[in-house]
Amino acid sequence: MQSIDDLLHQMESHLEKLNEPGKGLLSTLGKYIISSKAVSQIVSACFYASTISDEERWPKAILVPSCGMASDRLIARFTTAIAFEPIAIAKLAHATSDWCRLAFVVQDDEPRIVGIAPSMAILMGRFTTQGGPRRKIGGFHVSITGPGNLDVLCHRQIFTYQSGTITKFRLLLESVATQSVGQTLNKRIDSLLGEEYRSKRKLQIADRLKNIQNENIVDLLEPALENEVAGDSDAQLVICELINQIYLLGHGGILIITEKTETERLTYRYKSESLKLQHAVIRYWETASEDGYGTSRKGFAGAAGTELIHEGLMLREVIEATAHLANTDGALVLGTDLRLAGFGAIIDKTNIEPSSFKFVDSEDNSIEFVSLLQNRGSRHQSALSFAMSEENAFVAVISQDGTVTVFQNEGKTIRVEKGLRAGIH
Repeated sequence: MQSIDDLLHQMESHLEKLNEPGKGLLSTLGKYIISSKAVSQIVSACFYASTISDEERWPKAILVPSCGMASDRLIARFTTAIAFEPIAIAKLAHATSDWCRLAFVVQDDEPRIVGIAPSMAILMGRFTTQGGPRRKIGGFHVSITGPGNLDVLCHRQIFTYQSGTITKFRLLLESVATQSVGQTLNKRIDSLLGEEYRSKRKLQIADRLKNIQNENIVDLLEPALENEVAGDSDAQLVICELINQIYLLGHGGILIITEKTETERLTYRYKSESLKLQHAVIRYWETASEDGYGTSRKGFAGAAGTELIHEGLMLREVIEATAHLANTDGALVLGTDLRLAGFGAIIDKTNIEPSSFKFVDSEDNSIEFVSLLQNRGSRHQSALSFAMSEENAFVAVISQDGTVTVFQNEGKTIRVEKGLRAGIH
């Protein structure tokens, strides 16, 4: 059985690998806001807090840094910061809802709890909160999930400590396959939004560049800004949150995203032609555009307007409702335009010759086909079979324990990424 000290040692080794400017935990201009020492204090205190019961209730809470949170954005800001001690954390855990977080700061390497914060889903309409104000910046969240059980998001990696076992996962947002299918969805949604939307984006990018005198910098920034998507307007976040919600239901499931939803390889128990999810995403993107598309938001202090929050919450409701469809046996199937094609879909596992494919992981290392399905069940077999049969298909298998495996067809190459997690809970 591994101890909490073993978890801290693994996290410290992970942080040491990030010890260079621009890659540190919650780094800003190469300066590290949270040191390894403070991380150790925070995780240890949360672990011991998880073992303290109160009237037969066990603590459950998510703790996040309050970087950039304005005082008026907190549901409760303490006039005097609370010492980061297990008993205080255990007591305050009962004061937070599923929509709230315990917010802390670190000053002189000493963490202090400063208040209770609503999640970004309330403040900004954001439906995925795992990666901080900008998803490309590493985050640090600690989730108390039960007595002696923790989830720790630490710069794009998730460490879990459960029943004396430490497991390390990669964040689903960092998956090569998920990023690829996200780009495909982005293009489809962008085309549905129309020329006026794209023209507005170009004008706003030009406005951001007009005061830069150095043409070389403009040449560097312009393509980056063209590819940048405002805070939440990224289909990859929708997919990650959909997978996250499927896991939270406890049943697990298969999610397929494919251009060819009408294929002999799929037999639908419940066929559909719903555009509800697509419309919710489009409405959200349009509102995000009106709220200042292309501008760099500053976390809680630069929170979005009321209309964007409303559309964000509506989008989250649609995502949650769509995720529930995975509770039936069979796959949940979406088109690359986010059209719901059906659910409860049975995959025809007709044998396909694996020798015609190359199998690679997230770093393009070759994988032996025979190793892909070792100790794997029928869901993984069906998912791999479908991925091999349909070009450009994306298939995610969500296990009941939260582990996600994704398969993506890249022509003659099948990308397989194991050991992923959608976030912390």
